[in-house]
Amino acid sequence: MTDQRATIMVVGLDPASSHVIATVVARHEFARTIVAEPGHAARRYEADRPAAVLLDADAGTLPALCELRRIDRDVPILIVSSEIGGNAVIEAMGRGIAGVLRKPLSEAEVERSLSGALDNRRVAAEIASLRSELRSGAPHPLVLGANARMAEVARLVERAADTDATVLIEGEAGTGKDLVARVIHDLSARRAGPFVKVTCGGLPDAALESELYGFERGAFSAAVHHKPGKLDFAHHGTLFLDEVAAMAPALQAKLLLVLQEGAFSRMGSVARVPADARLVATTSTDLAAAVAAGTFREDLYFRLNVVAVVLPPLRERPEDIRALADHFLRTFSVHCNKARPPIGEDTLRLLTEYEWPGNVRELQNTVRRLVLPGGEAEVRRELQRAIAARVSHPAPRERERPVTPSPPVAADDESAATPVAGTLKEIARTAARAAERAAIFKVLQRTRWNRKAAAEFLGISYKALLYKIRENGLDKPAPTS
Repeated sequence: MTDQRATIMVVGLDPASSHVIATVVARHEFARTIVAEPGHAARRYEADRPAAVLLDADAGTLPALCELRRIDRDVPILIVSSEIGGNAVIEAMGRGIAGVLRKPLSEAEVERSLSGALDNRRVAAEIASLRSELRSGAPHPLVLGANARMAEVARLVERAADTDATVLIEGEAGTGKDLVARVIHDLSARRAGPFVKVTCGGLPDAALESELYGFERGAFSAAVHHKPGKLDFAHHGTLFLDEVAAMAPALQAKLLLVLQEGAFSRMGSVARVPADARLVATTSTDLAAAVAAGTFREDLYFRLNVVAVVLPPLRERPEDIRALADHFLRTFSVHCNKARPPIGEDTLRLLTEYEWPGNVRELQNTVRRLVLPGGEAEVRRELQRAIAARVSHPAPRERERPVTPSPPVAADDESAATPVAGTLKEIARTAARAAERAAIFKVLQRTRWNRKAAAEFLGISYKALLYKIRENGLDKPAPTS
């Protein structure tokens, strides 16, 4: 889970469902679960301000949902029901809910849904002040900073928000693509509608398709009921596709059709359902190169790339590091109910000298440790070691890497008839898989195989990381004696 101090409120749930939720909450050491009857939900919410709410649609909780939305339009609300396609659920979907859970509840589904809801809540909190500051023209270190390229990003974001055009946000992992996507939504005319995130990487093709479009009963063996997709939930709002380059070709074609026709079909149905959602997509890979390699559709690329926002890596904006560190330090100090600790000039200098391969997210996680007792000394030692290692063994820049020419191939060499590595598309896919595996393994080692910390560092969900660990055959090394 993202926030281990979060309070979860359940409204009108039956004892069995409440027990499943309480089990998940207890396992992740949340502050607590609070229970409220539908008639007292609004008053209890104002008193406790929970991070997420679960409502039982079977218990007549729609009036409570309306009251909660009146108090706080951003709080993630999950609907629980025994009938996913029932009138109460359909009506609730028009109120901007974060998702629907079907009874009987499973712990895995509750955990996944709460994780997504709390992730969105965290991002919403980060941009609450950013929204007003952007509109007033005041600089904000998360988006503006002192860097000229980031200032241009902020201006482009403001212009893009006033339109309904699709937006493609490009940048390395950890550069803040999620935050920019949310800012675009919150500055747009659709800001009163839902902001729905779908992580395209780490899920099997069929699972991603059902997540996006939903399915009808009987669409496949496990489809025993109708299920709406994220496009349904994003109606009148924004659909945020994270790491869109991970989409399989068949799903790319289906997404292209949605953009062309403004409608989609659920799995197991030919009926067309209107789609009224603004699309914002992100990628940490070069989509133009993927198009050239044949792994991404050119027509879809042009549809997505109407407004292109490119976020520079943190190493290319060192003048922003102090402002970012100060912002995170103030934020974490408030969360921990502590005074902002003073940070030594030596530590600040090391922060600006380090190259930050994990970008803003890595800086954020590092600054979080500065609030802890003894944290500054530990962070300073780690930065000194990392900087010294880089100086001793610098990685060659791309243009400086030596090129080893291939030996000439004799005309009668049998291997000349067939390319050794396969087609260009196969080469690209193999290289991408190898790079992904190496990156995941490196982060797992760095976090001492703390999968939750690794998932946060990589910018993917915990579930997606577990899938990638299995897919890549990664095993935790046995401890040495």
